[in-house]
Amino acid sequence: MIRIEINELPRLQTNTYSNWRIRHGYTKLWHRRVGEALIHFQAKIESPLKRSKILCIRRSLKEPDYDNLVISFKPIIDGLKVYGVIEDDKTSNVMITYIWQKVKKRIDQKVIIEIGPL
Repeated sequence: MIRIEINELPRLQTNTYSNWRIRHGYTKLWHRRVGEALIHFQAKIESPLKRSKILCIRRSLKEPDYDNLVISFKPIIDGLKVYGVIEDDKTSNVMITYIWQKVKKRIDQKVIIEIGPL
C-alpha cells in the first residue's frame, strides 16, 4: 500500500469559470504535488497497478458537498496516473472512496491518499 499526504487543499470547483491555460497550470501544479509527495514518502512503485483501490481523504475546516469533494481530487488521481502509480483511472480499473474529516485548525488541513491493489 502507498500512502501520501499533501499539506495543501485542492480547490473545490476546479473546472468552472477559468481559462484553459489556468486550468492546465493548476492541473500540472497538482501533478507536481503528487510527485513530490511520492518522493517524500518514499513510495516504492515497481509497476502501475492495473486494478486499484484508492482512499481519498480531505481534512478541512468546512465540509464540502459530495460533488465538489470528488472533483477536487481529479488532478490528484490524474497525477497518480502520470507518475505510474495506477495504470488508468477508469471505473473498471479503480474503486475510489472519498471521505471528508473535520479539523479545528487551518494548519491541520491536508489531503491523504492511500492506494492499494484491488
